[in-house]
Amino acid sequence: FYLLDVPGYGFAAVAQKERERYRLLVRGLLTRRTTITGVLWLLDLRHDPSAEDRAHGELLAERGLPVLVALTKADKLPFGQRRTRVRALQEMLGMPEEQIQVTSSTTGEGLPELAASLLAATTPEGKR
Repeated sequence: FYLLDVPGYGFAAVAQKERERYRLLVRGLLTRRTTITGVLWLLDLRHDPSAEDRAHGELLAERGLPVLVALTKADKLPFGQRRTRVRALQEMLGMPEEQIQVTSSTTGEGLPELAASLLAATTPEGKR
């Protein structure tokens, strides 16, 4: 399987024109690439989904692509607030709990589980 890492379109520290190019690139990939069979969607646990996030989420739903949401930067939020925050984001995104994983690249939290989910999705038994 192949993983395609696309530029961030939300909180990227670049000029507005460049952010718009990123947004169009991601939208083009999601609408025209028929070989995409699933999406790992990284979102910052601390922030509500942006308008761009919601638009991409709607596009993913329209395409019927399997989506796994990795909520990043878990280490930046006190442990007691995470559960409430995850539930709020789950509702905002309209995603079931099993499609959301909390992660931190700093502490390694959730990374083994995320890797296992990605590998499971590449096996015939793991595909829906």
